[in-house]
Order: sequence, then structure tokens, then C-alpha cells
Amino acid sequence: MLKPVSYGVENGDTIQLNKYGTFKDMNANCQIFNPNVGLTGAFVNFPDMWRTFPNMRTYNAVDFLPPPAIAKDPKTLNLFKGFRIHNFIHREELDIQVILDHIFLLADKNNQVYEYILNYLAHLIQRPGERPNVALLFMSKPGTGKNLFWEKFGRTILGAEKVFQTQDITRLTNRFNDYLSEKLLVVLDEVEAKTSFNVVEFIKNFITAEQNTIETKNIRARQEQSYRRLIM
Repeated sequence: MLKPVSYGVENGDTIQLNKYGTFKDMNANCQIFNPNVGLTGAFVNFPDMWRTFPNMRTYNAVDFLPPPAIAKDPKTLNLFKGFRIHNFIHREELDIQVILDHIFLLADKNNQVYEYILNYLAHLIQRPGERPNVALLFMSKPGTGKNLFWEKFGRTILGAEKVFQTQDITRLTNRFNDYLSEKLLVVLDEVEAKTSFNVVEFIKNFITAEQNTIETKNIRARQEQSYRRLIM
């Protein structure tokens, strides 16, 4: 149970959780007609009326559960709302050879590595709710565009809300880390070996942990299932 009680607002493919005070401030200018006020009814503040609405959807918990993951409690709000690519209808077969060629270059033109990356991507799409417990590490000179593919793939196929990209590895260790909620792909740009070596144990745990601790300011930390794939 979230404490204090939080309210979820759907915004496209994401759900934003807020305390009631924040939710009320966000909707302070929203008025709705309530016919049960007085003899003729009156316009009232929307948050106040909605808060007492008997048919308001309520949940006992919040979690991130892509398939095939399922919630233990049926009254769990699932933050996973599908992939961005599912919103598009492709009426003709697309030529993706240039993308495959780029992946082949990422694999250093090694067929075995190339097939592994393709399988890694397929697993992410077909069974996003299974942890691979493996990170992918690409080594090259800075500025060669090795993270370009992952950025485009993540934002175009998965959706921007499911991708987190940073050059600052400490962003993964911050206490207030709600920006890591709902993430399937985490991309660390241009990480130096000496930097990553100092937090090697943390990185191991980040790759294999079954749960994330997600904390938002003024809301108690909650546990969220972890299905993140780490790319370095």
C-alpha cells in the first residue's frame, strides 16, 4: 500500500502517481456540475467530488508487470501499458537491412555475437517480463555511435517512457529515483572502465535484482519488479 495514499493519472502510456494535495493542485481549475448540491445543483471542484466517487478504481498496490509476469494481488495497478510500436499499423513489409547491418557492426562483424544480440532483442519484445540477468557491453572509441541504435530502438519500439539513458552512472544510485520506474532498457553512455570498476558490485546487483526500490519525494519508497536490460 502506498503511503500516503496516492492517485494515479494516466498520460498516454504512462501513469503518474501523486499525493492528493499535488493531484488537487494540478486540477484546481477543473469544475464539474454536481446535481446533488442544494436544490438546483452547483459546480464544485473536480478533485473533491472525484475523491468520494463510489465507482472510482482503487488498488492495493502498484507494480510494473510486463508479460508473462503476473501480480500476486489481483488488485494491483500494472504500470505496463504495452509497447509504442503496438500503436502503429504497418501495411507493408519494411526493409530493415540497414538496421541489421548496423547491429552487425556493433557485433564487430562476428556472426555468433550478431545472433546473440538479435536473440536478446527478440527476448525483450516477446517476453519483456523475464529478466535475462545479462548486460551487453560494447567497447569502442567515443563518438562512434554505438548507443545510437539502442536509443532509437528503445524510443521507437518500446516507447520513451520505458528507456533511461545517461552518461552519469550515479543517476542509478540516487535515493530519489522514480525516473527508473517502468524501465525495460537502461543505456549508460560512454562509461569509462575506471568509473564502472568503482561500482562493479552495484552494477552486478542492478543487472540481476528481482526488485527495484522506487522512491519519489514525499511518498514512501515502494518495491517494483525489475526487468531492466542494461546496455553499456
